[in-house]
Amino acid sequence: MKRKIFDTRVAVRTGLLQHAPRVLNYVVTNQHTILSETDLIGLIQPIRTILKSPMAECFDRLMITNAINNFAVMHIPAKDSAVPELLATPVIICDLKQFPSSSALSSLPNLRDKVILNVTNTLRKERDGGFRVDAIDNFQSMFVKGQIVIAYEDSDHWLNPYAAEFCLKSYSIILSGLISRYYNLSLIDTWKVRSILALFFAQRLTSDTPSANPPYYNRCTWGELTQRELTQIADECTEICPNGIELDDLCRLLATQVSDKMSKFDAQAFFQICGNLGSDLLTSQIGIEYPPFWIYMLIQALSGTKSMLVYQLNQQRLVTEGRSKFLAALIRDAGLFEVLR
Repeated sequence: MKRKIFDTRVAVRTGLLQHAPRVLNYVVTNQHTILSETDLIGLIQPIRTILKSPMAECFDRLMITNAINNFAVMHIPAKDSAVPELLATPVIICDLKQFPSSSALSSLPNLRDKVILNVTNTLRKERDGGFRVDAIDNFQSMFVKGQIVIAYEDSDHWLNPYAAEFCLKSYSIILSGLISRYYNLSLIDTWKVRSILALFFAQRLTSDTPSANPPYYNRCTWGELTQRELTQIADECTEICPNGIELDDLCRLLATQVSDKMSKFDAQAFFQICGNLGSDLLTSQIGIEYPPFWIYMLIQALSGTKSMLVYQLNQQRLVTEGRSKFLAALIRDAGLFEVLR
């Protein structure tokens, strides 16, 4: 029951999809701003060994597998005021494969199914008229974020089992902890919130038909609940939401199946309590309902980027596991970095 980035509540509320035609038109009209492979490699080679963060390791893995060819990278003149807002915002990934009417690009192999990256703000002009990457971390992060979106869109094997398990574990433990503290829930109620959150996110990891036992959900025993109790919670949720758990369904389940204290819980409360964990608000709010952005937020946090998620990972004692097992599993994950278009 995968979702596209434009299906998320934030994207719908802000009308992001309405900008897609302008982006397509701009990209086709301004193909001259797309960097050639030679120019792109010329920017990348000098920076490959400068940073040693997990984000930099992911970027290097992307280079080794030639996944760099999944991108059309634009360097737009500073004077160009016609740049569509969606393309000017590096937070949003412009995956042309997810755009409506992208079939119009079938005759343009340099654009077809590409992720468009605008790297203008990460470059600095040199005295000789050339450019170099100035904001190295931001530059590398854009590619890593885009590749995660590509892998999620194209493959059901985009995460190996351990990376998927940590994704669910970190998501359900951190968000349930925030909700529990806000509503002063008992330990048992907190575990139930954790299980419902894990079920919601587990259903979004693959394109399988929604079920009471999606892949990896049966591993979600971190709240001291047994697999039998997890199954019972999942069966109850599936009976109420037989077609899968959407965001409003998740909020309704938390409002009605946990505690009277949460009787007024809704999407607004969900975003208010849990929607400011990442380094920027837009990524954060998309990330709590879109797995690729959550994975990206984890890499960012474990790379040292300051955010509330860093604090929460420390609070829940997930940093050691994240930095060792999760990142090790993620960086060597063929399903993530070897997806080519």
